[in-house]
Amino acid sequence: MSMKTSPQLIRLQSVDSTNEEAFRLHAAETAAPFFVTAAEQMQGRGRSGRTWQSPVGNLYLSCLLENPASSEKLSQLGFVAGVALIDALVATAHSKCFHLKWPNDVIVDGAKLAGLLLETRQQNNAQAVVIGWGVNISQTPKDLPYRAIGLHEISSSLDKEQLCQQLMSAFMQRLLQWDEGRNFNAIRQLWLQFALPPGTPLMVRGSETEKFEGVFESIDADGSLLLKTPFETRRIIAGDVILPGVA
Repeated sequence: MSMKTSPQLIRLQSVDSTNEEAFRLHAAETAAPFFVTAAEQMQGRGRSGRTWQSPVGNLYLSCLLENPASSEKLSQLGFVAGVALIDALVATAHSKCFHLKWPNDVIVDGAKLAGLLLETRQQNNAQAVVIGWGVNISQTPKDLPYRAIGLHEISSSLDKEQLCQQLMSAFMQRLLQWDEGRNFNAIRQLWLQFALPPGTPLMVRGSETEKFEGVFESIDADGSLLLKTPFETRRIIAGDVILPGVA
């Protein structure tokens, strides 16, 4: 994977999705890695095809990487991106109230503050990987089936541009630390420092008919969720994790 000291940031006013725009730019031979940000997204998306409400005032940022690691290591980038987001939030908001919910959300006081989406495509004879972050800052999405919170409720002096710059810098630093998956254990340990406390009740939906309830125990050496149930510790490779009152 090629690496630049300071990847370019492409700024846009309105796009369907910063992730989708990053893929388009790469297909048009924009040199990776690079970042894309937009004031608003008209078709922002989350995991499993869900809509991510994206009004003006919040941060929407995507990074495209080309051939960042072997295919079996790519899912680890979600943890790299989560740790980098925590780095940026702590540095910008001067608070340590943030918790990571497996696999991709930031929670504050039981409400969702931010999420990230990892997508991969084969294009331009390369494995293109896009990591997208969405952070509620001055606007809190409405009419959701869960509680949401904005950074304006945590820090009145927070600056979106500062958060954007901090996040880009933190992600590139953590990416180097991760070292194409050779140093995932260090990233895993950092992720666990900000994870929801062990014993937090969780419900996991693996499919429409598959549902598990238990408490958060940890994540294993590969990043899979360890869910403690009354009968066993179950290893979850993929699924939607739901907190009481939080999707």
